[in-house]
Amino acid sequence: MSGCDEEAAVLTTEIPATDLDDCLKVRKWWCFLLSSIFTFLAGLLVVLLWRAFAFLCCRKEPELAPNDPKQKEQKASRQGKQDFEGTFMTEAKDWAGELISGQTTTGRILVVLVFILSIASLIIYFIDASSEEVERCQKWSNNITQQIDLAFNIFFMVYFFIRFIAASDKLWFMLEMYSFVDYFTIPPSFVSIYLDRTWIGLRFLRALRLMTVPDILQYLNMLETSSSIRLAQLVSIFISVWLTAAGIIHLLENSGDPLEFNNPQQLSYWTCVYFLIVTMSTVGYGDVYCETVLGRTFLVFFLLVGLSPDTQAWQNDYLQGTGCEMYTETLSPSFTGMTFPQASELCFTKLKLLLLAIEIKGEEGADSKISINPRGAKILANTQGFFIAQSADEVKRAWFYCKACHDDIKDETLIKKCKCKNLINRNRRSNIPSPSPNQMLNSTKQVNKVKPNVNRQPPDNIVSPSTYNRP
Repeated sequence: MSGCDEEAAVLTTEIPATDLDDCLKVRKWWCFLLSSIFTFLAGLLVVLLWRAFAFLCCRKEPELAPNDPKQKEQKASRQGKQDFEGTFMTEAKDWAGELISGQTTTGRILVVLVFILSIASLIIYFIDASSEEVERCQKWSNNITQQIDLAFNIFFMVYFFIRFIAASDKLWFMLEMYSFVDYFTIPPSFVSIYLDRTWIGLRFLRALRLMTVPDILQYLNMLETSSSIRLAQLVSIFISVWLTAAGIIHLLENSGDPLEFNNPQQLSYWTCVYFLIVTMSTVGYGDVYCETVLGRTFLVFFLLVGLSPDTQAWQNDYLQGTGCEMYTETLSPSFTGMTFPQASELCFTKLKLLLLAIEIKGEEGADSKISINPRGAKILANTQGFFIAQSADEVKRAWFYCKACHDDIKDETLIKKCKCKNLINRNRRSNIPSPSPNQMLNSTKQVNKVKPNVNRQPPDNIVSPSTYNRP
């Protein structure tokens, strides 16, 4: 008896043949897909409503009447409540960020554990997708693979909420690639319990977790040179895209074209993997090909993207340069005591940032001065730096950088908030009043235009353009 016959016999013993036929007459794949879409839209709606609520609450309050102690007391109580809520949210965010950060032992263990469980969930998908059926009627209590996958998805759901708490921009987090992986893999596992059926669905998206292999190898100190990191990134991206595209072909070909779904082609997942690698290599033996319109359409766009010529190096540099803007950010305590050339060299080589100028504060309330490429100036505590970068998130590396935690990191994208930074933030919050919500939102400011003050004499300590230090 073949493997498919044995599986059919098992299904027949679990569900009577007549009931099995009746069950498969009505396809319910849309229930699984709608659960994922509804989860995404509900989360997006919650974030947008929270932002709207915060905007309304943070609007400018009316001015107080002079010498009105009751209104002053009410304002003081509201301010105390806001400070408490802000401190609590910041503490929770720091805790979550510390938990998922690769700079701490706990964070590294959690990241490696998430990767291992993602690969285990992907292996379960490989087992379920080895047959040609994409939808199967089977009681959840008798489905061992789905029970194990549900346990994994519960862990992924907890990890998703931890990442959500640690995210600086909740809206951007909802639109991240790994967030979409969770949307389309976690909710369907709960729907299968209610419907007593399984759908292969988009579980192949777990293969995208293979892109985190270079980061994990760096956490384990197995990758030290930039060339090895780039090679690992290239290999992981290729394998992830390969396995994910094979899953899409498997789903489309075995489902058929909507709305009737009457032209499915029975292909196993590994046949689709073979078909993709032959197609990507432009060999094209012709023994396997797409028959559905959706499968052919996807393959056309996949080949157009995969076989398109790479942009030349000078064009990449030009496009990156045109996308850069000026931003400001506070330099971390690790820069304190450095000269400007030392700080700019560290920013360029370690953080991949271009430091142009720093803010030099005046004595006893005097006006601050922006000094471009100063010669003898040293970086003081809480010095503002002016950077050329592509986004505000890149500039935050200058504030997150910690010599004790990030000195051995080769990939600048891994420079995140560390435990030392959390301690500094807590000490700062205990010594100074909590900032208002508007100040917190504007902590990283984009400089769109700098207008010179023609009525003010130029400061003495600013070097003339002819005597700037040339890098």
